[in-house]
Amino acid sequence: MVYESLNLRLTKEQINYSIPRLSALSDITHEMHNDLETASLKMHPELTELKQLLLRHGALSAMMSGSGPTVFGIFTDENKAKKTAEAIKKEVPRQFHVFFVQSL
Repeated sequence: MVYESLNLRLTKEQINYSIPRLSALSDITHEMHNDLETASLKMHPELTELKQLLLRHGALSAMMSGSGPTVFGIFTDENKAKKTAEAIKKEVPRQFHVFFVQSL
Protein backbone atom coordinates (compact mmCIF):
# COMPACT_ATOMS: atom_id res chain seq x y z
CA MET A 1 0.00 0.00 0.00
CA VAL A 2 2.89 2.37 0.72
CA TYR A 3 4.34 1.71 -2.72
CA GLU A 4 0.95 2.44 -4.33
CA SER A 5 0.97 5.85 -2.65
CA LEU A 6 4.46 6.67 -3.85
CA ASN A 7 4.32 9.38 -6.50
CA LEU A 8 7.00 8.47 -9.02
CA ARG A 9 7.07 10.60 -12.09
CA LEU A 10 8.05 8.84 -15.26
CA THR A 11 10.52 10.66 -17.45
CA LYS A 12 12.40 10.01 -20.65
CA GLU A 13 15.21 12.25 -19.46
CA GLN A 14 18.42 10.61 -18.39
CA ILE A 15 18.88 10.79 -14.64
CA ASN A 16 22.43 11.08 -13.36
CA TYR A 17 22.89 10.05 -9.77
CA SER A 18 25.94 10.77 -7.72
CA ILE A 19 26.82 9.49 -4.29
CA PRO A 20 27.52 12.43 -1.99
CA ARG A 21 30.75 12.46 -0.01
CA LEU A 22 29.76 12.09 3.60
CA SER A 23 32.77 12.86 5.74
CA ALA A 24 31.07 14.31 8.80
CA LEU A 25 27.98 13.40 10.80
CA SER A 26 26.36 16.69 9.79
CA ASP A 27 26.80 15.64 6.14
CA ILE A 28 24.89 12.43 6.84
CA THR A 29 22.05 14.08 8.74
CA HIS A 30 21.73 16.75 6.05
CA GLU A 31 21.51 14.20 3.21
CA MET A 32 19.08 11.77 4.88
CA HIS A 33 16.03 11.18 2.71
CA ASN A 34 13.47 8.41 2.21
CA ASP A 35 11.04 8.69 -0.72
CA LEU A 36 8.62 6.26 0.94
CA GLU A 37 8.43 8.28 4.14
CA THR A 38 5.88 10.83 2.90
CA ALA A 39 3.40 8.14 1.86
CA SER A 40 3.94 6.09 5.03
CA LEU A 41 3.57 9.09 7.35
CA LYS A 42 0.24 9.99 5.74
CA MET A 43 -1.00 6.45 6.31
CA HIS A 44 0.44 6.20 9.85
CA PRO A 45 0.66 9.62 11.54
CA GLU A 46 1.94 7.98 14.72
CA LEU A 47 5.28 7.58 12.92
CA THR A 48 5.49 11.38 12.66
CA GLU A 49 4.91 11.56 16.40
CA LEU A 50 7.76 9.10 16.96
CA LYS A 51 10.09 11.18 14.79
CA GLN A 52 9.17 14.34 16.71
CA LEU A 53 9.71 12.54 20.00
CA LEU A 54 13.23 11.55 18.98
CA LEU A 55 14.01 15.11 17.89
CA ARG A 56 12.63 16.57 21.13
CA HIS A 57 14.94 14.24 23.05
CA GLY A 58 18.00 15.52 21.18
CA ALA A 59 18.36 13.43 18.03
CA LEU A 60 20.23 15.34 15.32
CA SER A 61 17.91 13.78 12.77
CA ALA A 62 15.11 11.21 12.71
CA MET A 63 13.81 9.24 9.77
CA MET A 64 11.76 6.22 8.83
CA SER A 65 13.77 3.23 7.65
CA GLY A 66 12.73 1.60 4.37
CA SER A 67 8.97 1.36 3.93
CA GLY A 68 8.45 1.43 7.69
CA PRO A 69 7.45 0.99 10.40
CA THR A 70 10.92 1.48 11.87
CA VAL A 71 11.87 5.03 12.88
CA PHE A 72 15.38 5.89 14.05
CA GLY A 73 17.24 8.85 15.45
CA ILE A 74 20.90 9.80 15.15
CA PHE A 75 22.76 11.00 18.24
CA THR A 76 26.34 12.16 18.74
CA ASP A 77 26.47 11.07 22.35
CA GLU A 78 26.02 7.41 23.36
CA ASN A 79 24.79 8.21 26.87
CA LYS A 80 22.22 10.67 25.52
CA ALA A 81 20.98 8.04 23.07
CA LYS A 82 20.66 5.42 25.84
CA LYS A 83 18.80 7.85 28.11
CA THR A 84 16.52 8.80 25.21
CA ALA A 85 15.73 5.14 24.52
CA GLU A 86 14.78 4.61 28.17
CA ALA A 87 12.68 7.79 28.29
CA ILE A 88 10.84 6.98 25.07
CA LYS A 89 10.06 3.46 26.31
CA LYS A 90 8.08 5.12 29.11
CA GLU A 91 6.32 7.59 26.78
CA VAL A 92 5.14 5.40 23.89
CA PRO A 93 2.34 2.82 23.95
CA ARG A 94 3.37 -0.79 24.60
CA GLN A 95 2.83 -1.84 20.97
CA PHE A 96 6.00 0.08 20.06
CA HIS A 97 9.41 -1.45 20.72
CA VAL A 98 12.37 0.80 21.49
CA PHE A 99 15.97 -0.31 20.98
CA PHE A 100 19.32 1.33 21.53
CA VAL A 101 21.73 0.35 18.74
CA GLN A 102 25.12 1.49 17.50
CA SER A 103 26.42 1.70 13.97
CA LEU A 104 29.45 -0.32 13.01
